[in-house]
Amino acid sequence: MQVDFIPNDKGAFAIDENGERIAEMIVGISGGEMSIYHTGVVERMQGKGIGKQLVTAMADHARQHNLKVMIYCPFVKSIFKLKAEEYADIWDQDKGTAMQGMK
Repeated sequence: MQVDFIPNDKGAFAIDENGERIAEMIVGISGGEMSIYHTGVVERMQGKGIGKQLVTAMADHARQHNLKVMIYCPFVKSIFKLKAEEYADIWDQDKGTAMQGMK
C-alpha cells in the first residue's frame, strides 16, 4: 500500500484503498518541526501494520526535509519509544509530550 503525504489535507499522511481512506496520520509542519497529532486506522484494517507504515513514511519525510518530530499521538510515541535509537535523529523528546502528560 502506498502512503501519500497530503499537505493541504490538515497536513496528513494517508492510505486510501478503492477510494476509501483507510488510515491517516494528522500532522502540522512549521519552522523545521513536524508535530504528530493523531493516527487512525479503520477498524477492519487494524493490526495489519498499516499504522507502522504511516510512521515509516512520516519518519522518511522528516529526514528528507530535515524536520524534528514532536509527538502528541500516543501510538506514534509508543513506536518511537520502542525504537528510540532508530528515531533519535528526528525525535525531539523534550517537546511534544507535556500536552498529554506522556513523558
